[in-house]
Order: sequence, then C-alpha cells, then structure tokens
Amino acid sequence: MALGKIKGNAFREFLVWFEARSGQPALTRAFGHLPAELSDELDPSRPALGVLASNWYSIEIVHSLLDTLTADLSPTDLERFTHEAAEATIARMMRGVQKAAFSLLISPRRYPKVINLLWGMNYDSGRVQVVEQTPTCHEGIVSDWRGHHPLICQINHLAKVHMYEAMGCLDVTVHLTRCVSKGDGDCRSLVRWR
Repeated sequence: MALGKIKGNAFREFLVWFEARSGQPALTRAFGHLPAELSDELDPSRPALGVLASNWYSIEIVHSLLDTLTADLSPTDLERFTHEAAEATIARMMRGVQKAAFSLLISPRRYPKVINLLWGMNYDSGRVQVVEQTPTCHEGIVSDWRGHHPLICQINHLAKVHMYEAMGCLDVTVHLTRCVSKGDGDCRSLVRWR
C-alpha cells in the first residue's frame, strides 16, 4: 500500500535548505540511494532535485532521502538537524505575502478551525486536530497519517514554534508527547506561548 503524497512546497524548501547547508553533492549522493521507481520523479541535475512547489510527490521519496541524509548523525546532531530543518523550512515557506496573509488571517483562536485545510495543502492523508487546553496552550493531534515518518513528524511539530510566532505569540515552546513511531496511536504535541 502506498504511503501517500506530499506537496512539493515544503519538500522543496527542505531540499533548498539542505543543499545550502551540506552541498549539492550530498543531496546527489542521497538521490543515488533512491529506488528506481522513486528516482524517476526527481531530476538530480537541477537545484533541489527539480522538485516543484506545485507538484505532488510520493512521500516514500522523502522517507528514503531523510533516512539516507541522517543515517550517520549522532542523536545530538540529529536533534540539531531536525530543529534547523523545521526552522529553515517554515521560514522559507512563510516569506513575503504568505507570511503577511498568515499573520493577518490566522490567530491562535482561528488556527484550530483551519488546521485541516493547511494540512491538506501538504499531505494527502491524515487528520489534524488542535485542542485549546488554555488560552495560551494548544494540543496538536495528528492521526490516520499513512505517510508518517519520525523525522517529518518532529519537523512538523517543531515548525509550530515559527507558525505561532508568525501569529504574534511570544516565547513559544513545543513539547512532543506522543508519536506513532513510539507505538502510540497518534502523534501529539503541546504548544505553549505568552
């Protein structure tokens, strides 16, 4: 069973960040580890492997690339990599008009109402729920996501720091509390701010 699709927008921004951080040869080496049926979707001769923001891609490509790119990282380096990837990817996605529109149209009170729409713009499976625990604390719950990968999950949750900051929240922290990769039934995180 296929794991689903991911929209090129965030995928491309991640690849642009990684290429700038580690160089095009490192990305090309990771591309070389992709199974043939997946590599046909990409072009290693182009920046960011030719990924277009508007296209949908097999999420197995991202799984394979992440596994290859992070295979030799220590736990400390992997944690740093994940934090940097989340920060850079969301920062690149939320530039200019997108950032202005997001900060004008989305607030912590509205966010729970639009999260599934935002999720569906990036993934073709899964449901997201945001539960207001207090006026300055949300619990995010991701369930039924066929394309789950532990690093993508962490990056998604850590990206919330930058999303909430774009909504005008201060001192934003995210704590991951559950993950299907640890045997839990869904993935959850608590976001707190002031």
